[in-house]
Amino acid sequence: AGSVGYVLSEEPFMKRQKVVDYLKLRASVGLVGNDNMNDNRFLYLPNGWTVDQLGNADNWGAYQHGYNFGYNNSNTMFGAIESRIGNPNVSWETALKHNYGIDVNFLNNRLKVSADLFFENRKDILIKRKTIPIFTDLNSNIMPVVNMGQVKNHGYEVDIKWEDRIKGDFHYYINANVSYSKNKIVFQDEAPARYDYMMSTGTQFGEFKGYIAEGLFVDDEQIAHSPKQFGITPKPGDIKYKDLNNDGVIDAYDQTYLGKSWFPAWSYGVGFNLNWKNFDLSLFFQGVADVGIMANGSAIYGGDLGASGVGIIPFTGMGQYPNNAISKVKDRWTEENPRQDAWYPRL
Repeated sequence: AGSVGYVLSEEPFMKRQKVVDYLKLRASVGLVGNDNMNDNRFLYLPNGWTVDQLGNADNWGAYQHGYNFGYNNSNTMFGAIESRIGNPNVSWETALKHNYGIDVNFLNNRLKVSADLFFENRKDILIKRKTIPIFTDLNSNIMPVVNMGQVKNHGYEVDIKWEDRIKGDFHYYINANVSYSKNKIVFQDEAPARYDYMMSTGTQFGEFKGYIAEGLFVDDEQIAHSPKQFGITPKPGDIKYKDLNNDGVIDAYDQTYLGKSWFPAWSYGVGFNLNWKNFDLSLFFQGVADVGIMANGSAIYGGDLGASGVGIIPFTGMGQYPNNAISKVKDRWTEENPRQDAWYPRL
């Protein structure tokens, strides 16, 4: 890694102006490595084995992984499972990072602005192979881990701070920041899909996959002239999904990536600090934007009550906002409330 900086405000021609108090240009480049693959340190070993295994017995009393002799012979021998083929050529995954920044102060250094622009090209990412012919009877858990993945990332960050002192003992500052980050999967050895829109290559890391909702069905006439959905007949108030392949049927081949990831593209915050003699008060607010969550995500176990989730699980009081469950369920499509922007469709 290496970096350079140039304090432009120290140049003689900058001393003659009164607008900018401090100006610095920055640039850095670095190459870092990572060998983390689910805490598995020995990817180079020729073979990995899980020993003392029996598995399930079939109708003849033969075990899936162990073995015995004869029919219904209770004297069984434990076997071993080849869990992964080693890769003697495995190496680090590498990330080439570029960062360009500027720091500038105004108004006797009371107003400070800092901005950074970054680019990252991560390649040789450790992945499991996906393009494996079926006739080999192999799968991605047995095939060796290889350095083939590639992801690109770019973004920027801006930080603004106002700091001042009033009448000696009273000091305060206000700080605001915003950052943006966007990534794209360049290569991951993905098996070909029937339609290009079903491929995750080219999408964001962690991007949600599902059906595109075009709104809620209005009436039976609209339903009659719409593609058939999952082999059932919907009713007014049900979600109307988009037929991506135009075959007149909504099925698994109409799923695509929805443009939102669980990783937020925008992060922002604002805060302030007040200081008077030995008293101090600080507040900070932060948020994220351009992020996707599942209304019934995966952080809380739903059991027999329905899908697990961090959002709202109707009629259970479970989820991230249990106290608001009833109010949200009431905001649903009904014949008396046929709104297209209702929180829930027909229940």
